[in-house]
Amino acid sequence: SIVDATGVRADYRSELACPVYLSKEETVPIALVLNELYTNACKHRTADSFPAIRLKMRGSDTIVLIANRYTAREAEGDGQGLNLVQSLLPENVTKLTVVCNGGIYTAELKLSPPVTMLR
Repeated sequence: SIVDATGVRADYRSELACPVYLSKEETVPIALVLNELYTNACKHRTADSFPAIRLKMRGSDTIVLIANRYTAREAEGDGQGLNLVQSLLPENVTKLTVVCNGGIYTAELKLSPPVTMLR
């Protein structure tokens, strides 16, 4: 739904071994975080690229990777959006890592139980 709302296509791949569900209490904050991360990826991408989204498992953790190509000019910003994202994440069971390397900007969101439930 988030990808569809932006109007920017994405290269989406899920490598999940089983369905992953969010806890009821964290559904809205995590949706807001994913929306902000994807919107940033769309806004700061190079004109000839589109974001990549990967869903992976690391033990009982669910990893959401959102990556895009960028130029230094496109990556400039005040960081307020990422600060907001950090404030929405539950402590101790989620971790957001953002890396800019080799022209690729990658946001990795790690979600751990009890935020996620495997079925």
